[in-house]
Amino acid sequence: MHATHGRPGISPRTVLGALIIKHSENLSDKKVIEAIQENVYMQFFCWFRKISD
Repeated sequence: MHATHGRPGISPRTVLGALIIKHSENLSDKKVIEAIQENVYMQFFCWFRKISD
């Protein structure tokens, strides 16, 4: 039985990318989010952007 309520899941690629950034840069969870929002290369790494954007 599948749940029909609630928030959709996050892509495993996005989660893995954020974890790699968090540990490689030694950042808190909040700082990881800020870093990804500000850096286009990190967005690409976490699969938020395509090369053509």
